[in-house]
Amino acid sequence: MGTLQFQGSLLAMPDGDVFRVIDQRMPLAQDAEKRSIVLGVDSPIAIDIAEIPLVHMLMIEADNPITIRLTSAAGTNQLTPSEFLFLVSRAVPITGISLVRVAGQTTTVRLTLGQGA
Repeated sequence: MGTLQFQGSLLAMPDGDVFRVIDQRMPLAQDAEKRSIVLGVDSPIAIDIAEIPLVHMLMIEADNPITIRLTSAAGTNQLTPSEFLFLVSRAVPITGISLVRVAGQTTTVRLTLGQGA
């Protein structure tokens, strides 16, 4: 199959010295799945990941702030506020995803999900 990759660099100098090159690649068991979801209610929206039951690489982009709840094979829920999230979890795959928008603010979210080979 294909490979999902995230490449770029961070650069925040001259004082802070934060230069870093990012090159994350993961061979996929099946093609990456892309979805666009409109959050039109204030309650959590569970994302159906039945097609990719074990997510090892996840990218979320939202046009407004959202809170992301991730459940992993380790069994923990984690809440993360973000407009952009890129996550690689090779050893402990993600088994559940839900999204919550800011109250009253319609938000479009783009998800890219990948299952490692």
